[in-house]
Amino acid sequence: MKIPFNVLTIVAFVLSGYPSVAQVALPQKREFQPVEPQKATRNFHTFMTCVALKNPEKVANWILSEAWDETYPEIVELVKHSRCLRGTSDHKFDASETQIKGVFAEGLFELQMHEKEVYPSFIAIEPLINAEQIKAAKNSDTKSRLIVAAFSECVVRNSTDNVLGLLSSKPTSSTEQNYFSAMSSTMSICLPQNDGTEIVFSKSILRSNFALAAYKLFKIQTDPQRVGSSSFGRPLSEAKN
Repeated sequence: MKIPFNVLTIVAFVLSGYPSVAQVALPQKREFQPVEPQKATRNFHTFMTCVALKNPEKVANWILSEAWDETYPEIVELVKHSRCLRGTSDHKFDASETQIKGVFAEGLFELQMHEKEVYPSFIAIEPLINAEQIKAAKNSDTKSRLIVAAFSECVVRNSTDNVLGLLSSKPTSSTEQNYFSAMSSTMSICLPQNDGTEIVFSKSILRSNFALAAYKLFKIQTDPQRVGSSSFGRPLSEAKN
């Protein structure tokens, strides 16, 4: 599926590094020093996935919430009492809305895939984002968000196996990089034509957007009220054989 709008150039997603998403507190001065970015990313991913698995209903609501200013304090409070920090309690994490929701989506997507015992199959599902929605965006931030969501959805639909491999890999690992490379041709197909608009993000942001798209599509695929939903997707046990 090629997205028919001329609004985006995604720059250097494979070459971009991981921004530091954590700092470590020095107890004596209560100051923070940078943690090695890859370690920070892995720690963040581990404990936020733990939070998601312990609180699936709350996290599911937060993923779909548009009221981030109201949602974020609730997330912070839950994280403090989650007992998921495990060695990172002296970290101060600085992550974007997309990164937080993306890691939550990864955790719930894997959980639901095994609970439903159905292999993801998204091609037959109507697009979540279309050109008309993007054209109707009232400001540049909304337009950029919709463009990236549409791009991510396209990649998830057309390179599902590679996306599943990516989401099962450890962040910052060589395996993760291999899956990014394997998706490069699909990403090129899914890129809209360029009109000069530029959006730059790291691999962690790209991974988060793929996770959000996969999670939302899988919820639709396995919705029991969807006509014929039981016929969409192979049984998970069959897919592994």
